[in-house]
Amino acid sequence: MAVDVPRLSTPVPLAVIPGLITGAFDAEGSRLSSEQRVNLAALVAIETARGRAVKNGNLGNISAGESFPGPVWRPPWFELTPESTERDRTLHAAMLAGRAPRAFRAYGSVQEGARDFARFLLKPAYAPLMRAASSADVDAFRLAIASLYSSDYKNTAVTRTLEQLRAELGGGAAAQGAGGALALVALLSSAWWYGRRRRRRG
Repeated sequence: MAVDVPRLSTPVPLAVIPGLITGAFDAEGSRLSSEQRVNLAALVAIETARGRAVKNGNLGNISAGESFPGPVWRPPWFELTPESTERDRTLHAAMLAGRAPRAFRAYGSVQEGARDFARFLLKPAYAPLMRAASSADVDAFRLAIASLYSSDYKNTAVTRTLEQLRAELGGGAAAQGAGGALALVALLSSAWWYGRRRRRRG
């Protein structure tokens, strides 16, 4: 049974996302191609407002049912208050109709969240999405996400957003030759950033 925990903001810099994803898939014994790395990083960037809106380490914004055997955080539309926005009220109604999440998985760190994101996408059901992620055909990737991950991606305008994020994260032909270097830079950035955050907390 799901265990509610407070909703916490755990943002990450956009540049760190590819390294987190690469490390997570490596830890699960799966090596990403350069296209997969940049496409999945773009997906995470959309799900988390470029890393600014990560909650409780949940990089993939993975939802959780009531039977989920772990900690979860509740979205702002779960319980309405006089201060609830119109969007929250709309999503609350959708939630009651089974069309919006009631909860999202919570993790102790973004690294833990990245590992679960990798495990989630390595399930056989998501093999078509991972195959689409290995291609430079961004619209095909969007369609696979819409079919298997979130219906929000049915909006064709998302293709342009994915393309923009791919360019920022090192996608396209340049990534084919510089993929390893990009991953190393992102991993080093990740190590520096988390070390800095630990020093701040201390």
